[in-house]
Amino acid sequence: MKADHLNAIIQGTQSIILRVCGETVTLGKLFAKSHPFSMKEVSVSIELIGELHGYVVYTMDMSAAFYLASRLLPGMSLSTFDEMAQSAICELSNMISGAAATNIYQLKTVIDISTPTYYYKATSKELTFFQGVRVVCMPLMLRDGSEFEIDVFIE
Repeated sequence: MKADHLNAIIQGTQSIILRVCGETVTLGKLFAKSHPFSMKEVSVSIELIGELHGYVVYTMDMSAAFYLASRLLPGMSLSTFDEMAQSAICELSNMISGAAATNIYQLKTVIDISTPTYYYKATSKELTFFQGVRVVCMPLMLRDGSEFEIDVFIE
């Protein structure tokens, strides 16, 4: 996994969250995870297909999911994390992945992305594509203090 590809994903994430949510995120220290590992309450996976193959999982606790969904759905009162909020988080993940794919394309690497898959309180056992691999975790801190993680596995 090249640092340039990870940076492309980070830059795509930061630019989309800023543009769509009006939120500046702060990157924490990157670290490796080994399977099995714990997931946060809300996770969305997207497969990378093409010259790079792998997965990106956007994972967050419920407070971060509510915060981001409320930024994406201004004027809507979110009392539960319903289908509309879930859809908003999936769409945010899709936009981030699209921006990351564009950034990776600028590195002369062509990829496509799958549609998002939503998980609630997933376990690493459910994310079978991570079995037996090392995953790079990129934690991002939101303004409200909650954390949004990007877990990346590229073959």
